[in-house]
Amino acid sequence: MNSIEERLRAIIVALGEGIPPDFELTAHVFRDLGIESTKAIELLFEIEDQFEVALPDLEYNDCEHLGDLVALLTKLVE
Repeated sequence: MNSIEERLRAIIVALGEGIPPDFELTAHVFRDLGIESTKAIELLFEIEDQFEVALPDLEYNDCEHLGDLVALLTKLVE
Protein backbone atom coordinates (compact mmCIF):
# COMPACT_ATOMS: atom_id res chain seq x y z
CA MET A 1 0.00 0.00 0.00
CA ASN A 2 1.46 3.37 -0.97
CA SER A 3 1.40 6.44 1.24
CA ILE A 4 -1.24 8.17 -0.92
CA GLU A 5 -3.58 5.25 -0.41
CA GLU A 6 -2.84 5.12 3.33
CA ARG A 7 -3.46 8.84 3.75
CA LEU A 8 -6.70 8.69 1.74
CA ARG A 9 -7.92 5.74 3.80
CA ALA A 10 -7.28 7.68 7.00
CA ILE A 11 -9.20 10.70 5.69
CA ILE A 12 -12.18 8.59 4.57
CA VAL A 13 -12.28 6.60 7.82
CA ALA A 14 -12.20 9.84 9.84
CA LEU A 15 -15.10 11.33 7.84
CA GLY A 16 -17.33 8.26 7.87
CA GLU A 17 -18.96 6.37 10.66
CA GLY A 18 -17.90 2.80 11.30
CA ILE A 19 -15.78 2.48 8.16
CA PRO A 20 -13.11 -0.19 8.66
CA PRO A 21 -9.61 1.02 7.76
CA ASP A 22 -9.00 -2.04 5.57
CA PHE A 23 -11.95 -1.48 3.19
CA GLU A 24 -11.47 -2.67 -0.39
CA LEU A 25 -9.70 -0.47 -2.94
CA THR A 26 -12.72 -1.06 -5.19
CA ALA A 27 -15.27 0.02 -2.56
CA HIS A 28 -17.58 2.75 -3.84
CA VAL A 29 -16.77 5.68 -1.56
CA PHE A 30 -20.32 7.00 -1.48
CA ARG A 31 -22.54 3.94 -1.92
CA ASP A 32 -20.52 1.25 -0.10
CA LEU A 33 -18.87 3.38 2.56
CA GLY A 34 -21.76 5.71 3.21
CA ILE A 35 -20.03 9.03 2.55
CA GLU A 36 -23.02 11.31 1.90
CA SER A 37 -23.03 14.28 -0.47
CA THR A 38 -22.26 16.81 2.28
CA LYS A 39 -19.36 14.63 3.40
CA ALA A 40 -18.15 14.45 -0.21
CA ILE A 41 -17.47 18.17 -0.07
CA GLU A 42 -15.66 17.77 3.24
CA LEU A 43 -13.69 14.93 1.68
CA LEU A 44 -12.69 17.16 -1.22
CA PHE A 45 -11.50 19.95 1.08
CA GLU A 46 -9.67 17.55 3.38
CA ILE A 47 -7.85 15.91 0.47
CA GLU A 48 -6.86 19.29 -0.92
CA ASP A 49 -5.58 20.41 2.50
CA GLN A 50 -3.72 17.20 3.30
CA PHE A 51 -2.09 16.87 -0.12
CA GLU A 52 -1.75 20.60 -0.83
CA VAL A 53 -3.35 20.31 -4.27
CA ALA A 54 -6.39 21.69 -6.04
CA LEU A 55 -8.46 18.81 -7.37
CA PRO A 56 -10.16 19.51 -10.70
CA ASP A 57 -13.92 19.34 -10.00
CA LEU A 58 -14.75 17.22 -13.05
CA GLU A 59 -12.04 14.68 -12.30
CA TYR A 60 -12.96 14.53 -8.60
CA ASN A 61 -16.62 13.99 -9.50
CA ASP A 62 -15.62 11.02 -11.66
CA CYS A 63 -13.88 9.35 -8.71
CA GLU A 64 -16.17 6.72 -7.23
CA HIS A 65 -13.68 4.31 -5.67
CA LEU A 66 -10.62 4.67 -3.48
CA GLY A 67 -8.55 3.46 -6.42
CA ASP A 68 -9.86 6.33 -8.56
CA LEU A 69 -8.82 8.86 -5.92
CA VAL A 70 -5.40 7.24 -5.57
CA ALA A 71 -4.87 7.43 -9.36
CA LEU A 72 -5.95 11.07 -9.51
CA LEU A 73 -3.74 12.12 -6.62
CA THR A 74 -0.79 10.12 -7.92
CA LYS A 75 -1.09 12.04 -11.19
CA LEU A 76 -1.24 15.39 -9.37
CA VAL A 77 1.40 15.01 -6.69
CA GLU A 78 4.07 12.82 -8.26
